[in-house]
Amino acid sequence: MPRRGGAECLRGTTTATLEPRRPSHCEETMCTVSGCGERSRHPREHALLKHLPGIFRETLPVTDDLDRLRVAALKMAKDSMLSRTSTLQDLAQYVRGRGWLKPRHNAEVTRDHTEAMHGICRELELDPPTIFKLSPLNSVACLFHWRVMAIIVELLEPRYRRRLLEQFQASEPAFEADEEAMDVEPPGSLPEGFDTYFHLGETRHYMKLPAAASIQDVCRVVQPAKMLRVNLVGAVANYGIPEFYPSLEDVVKLAQEGVAVTIGVHPRSAPHMTPANQHTLQQLLDLPEVIGLGEVGLDHSVPKDLWYDQQEVLETTLVLLKSHHVLGLYCRGMTGQSSDDELYRTLLRKVRGIVPKEQVMHLHCYHGTSEVARSWVEAFPNVHFGFTKLVRDFGVEQLEALRTLEEGRLLLETGAPRFHFPGHRCSAPSLIGMVADIVATGRGVAREEVLQTTTTNARRIYQGVFSTMM
Repeated sequence: MPRRGGAECLRGTTTATLEPRRPSHCEETMCTVSGCGERSRHPREHALLKHLPGIFRETLPVTDDLDRLRVAALKMAKDSMLSRTSTLQDLAQYVRGRGWLKPRHNAEVTRDHTEAMHGICRELELDPPTIFKLSPLNSVACLFHWRVMAIIVELLEPRYRRRLLEQFQASEPAFEADEEAMDVEPPGSLPEGFDTYFHLGETRHYMKLPAAASIQDVCRVVQPAKMLRVNLVGAVANYGIPEFYPSLEDVVKLAQEGVAVTIGVHPRSAPHMTPANQHTLQQLLDLPEVIGLGEVGLDHSVPKDLWYDQQEVLETTLVLLKSHHVLGLYCRGMTGQSSDDELYRTLLRKVRGIVPKEQVMHLHCYHGTSEVARSWVEAFPNVHFGFTKLVRDFGVEQLEALRTLEEGRLLLETGAPRFHFPGHRCSAPSLIGMVADIVATGRGVAREEVLQTTTTNARRIYQGVFSTMM
């Protein structure tokens, strides 16, 4: 019979609100997975880095191939832990019956987890619950969650753990260039487009391209249908994860390619900002080729014990902002909330106390209401709003914000490699025309009008990026 073990080291209590001092639940806990014994303040990251296959990282773009791999890994774990004749429902029942998962853990099911679990349900042809819960475990798809997998992995024999890691560590097979990309219309015959937000380092990594791959190399991998192609005249490569920070040489090379560069700390990376990372960030922001600080902000879709780090890193990073920088901000509320307006207001209060009123700003992935947008415009007249394919899922109030915003404040973003479209395993700047199509529908205007407006705005904001890149 499997014994109870390392799941206990991965539990953490939560608080309802941010505290003025570092909460006690951020203290280090020891991992009890046999043979490990490391101490960590952030058990999720420890589990994902040390004990779980890479395909269990919930932030990977969801694809049919990835869904199949995740289900295969769960079945391998089930076979190793129970028996080949058992089912995933048996494994879920076993975990559920132990009582090791508590109601507080339900707050750790983020939007990314939910999207991944829906993919697993599709692969298994199961109806998903309205809300995925860890306690009580209400779907076999919840076995995917890192906390559940940490329990399962701890109960496996070491040889089965190694086999699981070795077979499923890679997130995706290597990408091949899109064959249709070889048949591209002359740039002059296409409408111009400008992607103001994508993650070059992560996109290269996900596509398994060399670290020095150019934006042209990235765009060759993913191409839209001919009717939605654009002449990509500009792109903003955002670096918000320290492990993907570019070298000084890389920044200069990207500028020569016509790619604008912004450097920041994504809220999810806040717990991993070491003094060395902070020093690197400051060095990069001193380069004239780096034209923006961002993204920085607040993301409350993660467990509450990480919120304090986000607040702390936001405040210490904003002091590095220079007057010529574009400030890129990110805001995402708790999973299951009907609106993120209150967190947008919290972020506004934090920023207003540090940043000059005239600073040029870019709110990434905007999904707030028109009322919140007006509050930001009143506080910062040079604020702009980026929109992604998520416009397709907007509610009435969010669509009203999109439709009523002044056109001079609109920007388009792919958010690559995330926010992939059906038929594509990840996103890329080459798909900005598809984003424009969705935004145009939401705004009630022609796609060409959205492309022209947003390209003009992007060129004005991210100065010096005018060369044709494709």
